[in-house]
Amino acid sequence: MSNKNLGGLSVRYPKIYGVWHAMIQRCCNPYHKAFPRYGGRGISVADAWKDFPVFLDWALVSGYERGLSLDRLDNNAGYSPSNCRWANIFEQNRNKRTNAKVPFNGKEYCYGELAEMCGLDPTLIRNRIAVLGWSVEDAMTRKVREKA
Repeated sequence: MSNKNLGGLSVRYPKIYGVWHAMIQRCCNPYHKAFPRYGGRGISVADAWKDFPVFLDWALVSGYERGLSLDRLDNNAGYSPSNCRWANIFEQNRNKRTNAKVPFNGKEYCYGELAEMCGLDPTLIRNRIAVLGWSVEDAMTRKVREKA
């Protein structure tokens, strides 16, 4: 986890280095302000990824582009090649652990994804399911009442 022997990699790839350094800090440094939400709740970094050149190799072959950020597929699991991807802000927001997920057709979706699938407003979908107790299928297929 040190800067030793990076051979200028942190200078040549400052954005990726910043992502890596932030990941290491929030998972491994108990004094980091985000540690309670990461390392403090068991989110770890794969041993191989504690070496920046190894992480950099993965980043470059896994679709890193400027404007993307590191996203864990399972927010309760650690940082590893099998649990991470590069995602845009839209994808990141859909994958927050604070999002309510609803099972539908064998998969879990947030309300925004369900609304996108049926062309309705996400708030309407959420209210139909969470407040009114409708099934997901009814919430997505029943017509919206027209005003007279």
